[in-house]
Amino acid sequence: MAAEINFSALTYADWNSACSTSAGITTPGATSCGMQPTEQLVKVYKVAVCKDKPSAPTTTVAASFSASSTTTGCSTIYESVAGQEINFSVASKLSGATRAGVGVYTYLYMEIDPQIKIKGSVKLPANLIAGVRLTNAGTGYSGSLVGVTFNGGSCSPTPTAQAIEDGGVIKDVVMTNSTPVVCSTRPTSVTIAAGTGTQATAAIVYGGAATSPVATSDTVTNIFDGATSYLTTGQYCWTSGDSSDIIYDWRPNFSNPFLQPSYMQCGDTLPATAAMGYNTVRFNGLNSGANFSGVNAPISNGKADGSAAKTSAMDFFMVKADGTLPTSGSANNANGITKVIGVIKIGFSSTGSSQPGVLYVSDIFSGKQTLGFNNSRGAKLENGGTSYPGLIYRLGPSSLDGTFYLK
Repeated sequence: MAAEINFSALTYADWNSACSTSAGITTPGATSCGMQPTEQLVKVYKVAVCKDKPSAPTTTVAASFSASSTTTGCSTIYESVAGQEINFSVASKLSGATRAGVGVYTYLYMEIDPQIKIKGSVKLPANLIAGVRLTNAGTGYSGSLVGVTFNGGSCSPTPTAQAIEDGGVIKDVVMTNSTPVVCSTRPTSVTIAAGTGTQATAAIVYGGAATSPVATSDTVTNIFDGATSYLTTGQYCWTSGDSSDIIYDWRPNFSNPFLQPSYMQCGDTLPATAAMGYNTVRFNGLNSGANFSGVNAPISNGKADGSAAKTSAMDFFMVKADGTLPTSGSANNANGITKVIGVIKIGFSSTGSSQPGVLYVSDIFSGKQTLGFNNSRGAKLENGGTSYPGLIYRLGPSSLDGTFYLK
């Protein structure tokens, strides 16, 4: 007898649409997309199956279930104070897992570490326009917007841009297309309308473009400005963080990618996997201080898509060491969160049983536990949205989905 416990999105993250990939080349869309990472490391502390839904944690009481109850209890099949790090990118076995007790179970309960590590890369179209980089600011301009012309080439959609003038000089050149621009033939040059003094000049940047980590106090409005422009560019982009580089899920300027750390490099040659770094996201809140605003509000009943309305997938909680919800916090801080709890409705498929949503464990159940994961969208390829759609600025964790096999 074999059973499959299907779970999805063991993070608050929304399900990103799959990236459009053909022959190994990924063409970004107008919004961020999901792709499969090379490695996705998650530390697991506890796995249990439950006969009924465990009680949710509050700001004063931890989540609870009775292991001895014959009607509402849970059976723990793995637990470790130190935790066990699993690579969700490959079929993995959770060492030390034991057989669930005899019973009928309807929920899967999991505790994982709030930090998830991603390692991966992406190959972009060679003629994807990432943006336009200033090579000379020029002088003698008037008016906030200055015309920009792409000369020659064949691109879809037709590339458009605006130069932004401030104090008589060009400060930025901003692509104004709402979807990424890919060229079959590259434009020969880009021209900025002349001012009364020195001519401003610019160059087109192709492929991906990565920025450096930026401080919270950084006032740069976008990466097209001055010395911060495109530190690395190229057709390949890959993760480059290390153990000290943490991207907090709740962070300042969440909606502005240019004020966030990237921990990504781009170039025309892809390094070996071993030479890539891990990008680490730490879940410390649901992107808003509102999650700490009330007694019952703090990070409680966060669903798989970040809303309180979705009930078909899972409940999601970020808890402190004592298992309770935090009552206060701030961006770019751990906020005392040490574990993430997921309570997931079981999806069941088994030879000899057609009843969905139930796991049967009998005395003849073999008791072997194997973990298998489908993380085809476990990494999020983030771009600049409709304002800067061709700009690829980060590879980070996305939704977590997979199957827990009991065989």
